[in-house]
Amino acid sequence: MKHTTARPSSLLPLLLVCVLLAPPLAATAGETSPKHLDALLRGSPEEAADAPRDREEDAPADAPRDREEAAPAGAPRDREEDAPADAPRDRPDCPPPSDTGRCLGERLRRLASAPALREARLGALVGRLDDGAVLFSERAGESFLPASTTKLLVAAAALHHLGPEHRFRTEVLSDSQEGDRIRGNLYVRGWGDPSIDAATLLSLAEALRERGIGAIEGRVIVDGAAFDDERLPPGFARRTTDAAYRAAVGAFAAYSGAVRVAIYPGPAPGAPCRVDLGLGGRYFELSNGCRTVAGKASKPTLATERVGDRMRLVVAGQMGSGAPRVVTRRRTEHPELHAAYAFSEALTRLDITLGGGPRLGATPSERQLRITHHSAPLSVLLRPLNKDSDNFYAEMILKALGGEVFGHPATWEQGQRAVMRYLDEVGAAMVKEYAHAAGDEDLFPPALFAAALLDRDAYLFSNGSGLYDATRVSPALLFHVLRAAARDPLSGADFVQSLPIAGRDGTLRRRMRDTPAAGRARGKTGTLNRVNTLAGLVQSMDGARYVFVLLANETTKAHADVRQALDRMVAAISRGCGP
Repeated sequence: MKHTTARPSSLLPLLLVCVLLAPPLAATAGETSPKHLDALLRGSPEEAADAPRDREEDAPADAPRDREEAAPAGAPRDREEDAPADAPRDRPDCPPPSDTGRCLGERLRRLASAPALREARLGALVGRLDDGAVLFSERAGESFLPASTTKLLVAAAALHHLGPEHRFRTEVLSDSQEGDRIRGNLYVRGWGDPSIDAATLLSLAEALRERGIGAIEGRVIVDGAAFDDERLPPGFARRTTDAAYRAAVGAFAAYSGAVRVAIYPGPAPGAPCRVDLGLGGRYFELSNGCRTVAGKASKPTLATERVGDRMRLVVAGQMGSGAPRVVTRRRTEHPELHAAYAFSEALTRLDITLGGGPRLGATPSERQLRITHHSAPLSVLLRPLNKDSDNFYAEMILKALGGEVFGHPATWEQGQRAVMRYLDEVGAAMVKEYAHAAGDEDLFPPALFAAALLDRDAYLFSNGSGLYDATRVSPALLFHVLRAAARDPLSGADFVQSLPIAGRDGTLRRRMRDTPAAGRARGKTGTLNRVNTLAGLVQSMDGARYVFVLLANETTKAHADVRQALDRMVAAISRGCGP
């Protein structure tokens, strides 16, 4: 089956007729309070003490994640009622253009002419968060490769359609039980949880033990019917690398669609190296030609080969007896089958016997539901997506979003349509918001906004991670999405908290450390061959709040040089017009 790519037809006539009649997006009916956003943009340790929900400090990427019990399906949410559309907005007054704004715009213009950017094709838009007034723009209505800033669209659309408290479920069902034995098979039915790991699988196995199950006469059967059979995201087939960032997806998948391979020296020189594949290792055929030698030198190699829906791992080379372990990750060919092996091994580790090896298949009707596992809330899952720029999370959430909005089995085309629907709503809301400023062409250039919001042929959305050249957007479109998502009254705080903090965490932890942007700016990074991007939000030293979108395409300088040039622009916004 051919991968689909969404390029929506022009909706200009329809939007022009309907925009003044349609209700605005939630962000224009009421907004995340300015005080709350101020605290978030400062990157305060408490992540805004007055937030609608308590939030823990951002944990390291490899820290174990706490699992919360799922709230009952009909439980009320602790949310404020939406304010009437004509209610006064709780936000600071936006002053007219000032000398400070002009000064900042000129400073950004000078920084944009740095050698690393002057020789690139730069698209940029910097403006005020509160009213969208533009301070600096460069090709803001043109189409660019956004790289991983594409994930901003997935995060914003998922929060809008599903809500920050949405949890992805995984169900365990079985044939009949007699005593401690299941007289048949155990079925696992996934619905797109991207966060399943070894701890999740072991907790499911432990839950079965607690229910008195000690033996399964049949086997584990994984039911992935919530997703269609297109495991590889659109555009991914252009490369054949086994790198973990190019992971396939599945309705029930573990370890971000990859295997963690840990290689250790053997007990003495001449002995084979030890290879640890974790739970699910039996999914692989392992060929281990690596040998231990004297000393501390370490030169192991790893290659992968596809064997049907399974894989062969070929380990070779040498490891010194005193060398530390070597850890690497590789994508798995069939994430659902790998997860089936991993869950089977979790069961046997807890002394639950199985009559056969794992398989893929459908869940027969009228099977008994044993366990329903719920993921962490969507607001928490978006942190690996944006802070760590996890491609697997992006693609899993995109596809699962399509199924939740349009029905299962989920398809890539459905996920694309869900994002497009959100962009349509952002466009209608923003056009209505900017209607009051029609006469002020310096601050609100009408052509720029029309190109971003009404011309649906001006952008292309394909996969959720921004990998390869499958997605193209304008700086103006990303600018409007950032404004709408950050000011949404129900999910704005969650969206902002998912972004890396400059100099603190995620993909920005080593950037802008000793600049005014440290702790003040939050942004999503993106990198492809000859592409560097950065987009987010910042609160300047004088308290003003800005949105920035910086997309550098066709670069000729080293990635480090281009990143530094973009970082200097964000630092200038953070400084304001001070010295």
